[in-house]
Amino acid sequence: MIDMLARTIADRLSEPWKQQVIVENRPGLAGTSSVAKAAPDGYTLMLTSNGLIPSGAFRGVTQVASTPLILVAPPQSATRSLKDLIDAAKEKPGALNYGSAGLGSTTGISAGCRPVQ
Repeated sequence: MIDMLARTIADRLSEPWKQQVIVENRPGLAGTSSVAKAAPDGYTLMLTSNGLIPSGAFRGVTQVASTPLILVAPPQSATRSLKDLIDAAKEKPGALNYGSAGLGSTTGISAGCRPVQ
């Protein structure tokens, strides 16, 4: 999703900037660290989910899109609500697995957050 959005934005920026805007898709820590190490000259931008902004390592420039987060479970699962999931996690600590876009991603951070009690 982010790569597709970055390429759309790059295409739209190339015309007014009168130069090619290159999208270099480097997911995960490799991409994040390469942007963090880049010269602060305004020529390197990172399009990412908002999960990295609270880290203090980057400063948001603008919001370009909004996408909802959804929580899903297999149809055969007994989980039918967030309460069911929380109850199952409390009943069997460490037994549940989840999938995310990786460390530092919004989905990774969201899954690691404890629910407000």
